[in-house]
Amino acid sequence: MRDSTCQKCGRPLREERDVCDYCRKTQQRKKLYCAVTGLFVLLLVGAPFAWREWQLVGLPDVGPPFDLQKYGTVDVPYEQNAFSLYAFVPSMLNGPSDRFEEVLQNGWSEVTPELKAWLAANDNNLQLLKDGSDRPLSVLGQPNEQSFRTFVNVTTHRSLSRLARLKAIQLQHEGQVRQAWEWCRIAFRHSRHVGRLDASINRSVGAALHSNACEAVVKWAGDSSVDAKLRREALRDVINDYKMTEPISTNLRSSYFETLHNINDNLPFRQKDPETAVQFHPSVLYLNHEPAVGARLINLVYANWLSEADVPLYEQSERQGGFLRLFESYDNNGISPQELEQRVKNSVVAFAELPNPGVIDSVHREQARQARLEVVLAALLFHCEHARFPDSPQEFLGGYLSEWPFDPECRVKTPVGYRLNHETGNVVVWTAGYNHIDDGGNILGHPRDDDFDQGIVIEPPK
Repeated sequence: MRDSTCQKCGRPLREERDVCDYCRKTQQRKKLYCAVTGLFVLLLVGAPFAWREWQLVGLPDVGPPFDLQKYGTVDVPYEQNAFSLYAFVPSMLNGPSDRFEEVLQNGWSEVTPELKAWLAANDNNLQLLKDGSDRPLSVLGQPNEQSFRTFVNVTTHRSLSRLARLKAIQLQHEGQVRQAWEWCRIAFRHSRHVGRLDASINRSVGAALHSNACEAVVKWAGDSSVDAKLRREALRDVINDYKMTEPISTNLRSSYFETLHNINDNLPFRQKDPETAVQFHPSVLYLNHEPAVGARLINLVYANWLSEADVPLYEQSERQGGFLRLFESYDNNGISPQELEQRVKNSVVAFAELPNPGVIDSVHREQARQARLEVVLAALLFHCEHARFPDSPQEFLGGYLSEWPFDPECRVKTPVGYRLNHETGNVVVWTAGYNHIDDGGNILGHPRDDDFDQGIVIEPPK
């Protein structure tokens, strides 16, 4: 056997081979170290990309929840658009608020010189409101143009409503009852114009104006100087004018366009805002696959809302108690409402841009208020013709109401509440409160009480 040495270290080898055991193990360790280092570098470089793609796992791309082309625009001729006239009203129209509520409750005798001066100074704006309210249609901006730039000027339209109601009170005080009704109706129709085709936030403003207009109408109708013919006309008008109202789904579709626009429009502001700059930094957005993740979640959430938004409350499925108020029965493409809401919370884009779904509840309350208004006007008309209020809802049918309305705020299909107090001659008309349960006409206490019903007591006209 010939002697040999290790080609690496020169040590003598007993066996015929090229390297010794020590050098062979050293080579194996080096290879292992290189492999581990390479794997670590690969993981370090690839982990962000893997994390980015992981954000889309289990999140289906369902696309827009409706036909964007079909619902993106509406045909509203300029000469039929109420906002073509409302646009000429100055934005800074806010008037004195001192004793305004007292005037609404107690009449013209409570009016102050400042309120009189404000009313007199706005003849031109009242004419614009009157002419605009005569128009059958209204759109502030096309549905596919909705963004934070198309928010309605709340101060202006609240002031217009106040002016119309103040004018009605003045005319009724002067004995011009029919003219007073015209201004009550102007306020009512104006509330139907505001937010009619717009995003949810504008629609909620319209609902608030509807509440104000309904109070004015009831106050006007409760005056004994209003005859049966005019009461019947008013009842017919509020029923027909309310038909101008679009279903909630119309506003949700406009809100969808608004949400899409806001993703891009708001991004520069959020990246400059110290409170959100880190969350919306381009590298963070890229790492979390935004805005793609947010867009998919937004599509799923709107699909859920639109699935039952137009269904009466008593036919809707239960809604999840979280901030999105998702419908429990909707499939969400295999994602539970709880998981969908959690994923929205984890998405900076979806969480920041999805609107509050409170418009659905707001419109239900408006519908309940409208139902109460129709019953109240019918009761006052009946009293004018029979010198008493109806004993029961059955007496309304035929000559006063074509059918008795169901309560839009009740979880169980329940008629609007009506009760005549034979001792006082007063009537209570009510719908369910925030608990969505008919509590028997309990309209005393605080509206947020569990057993509180929304309603009104009407007395025989004086």
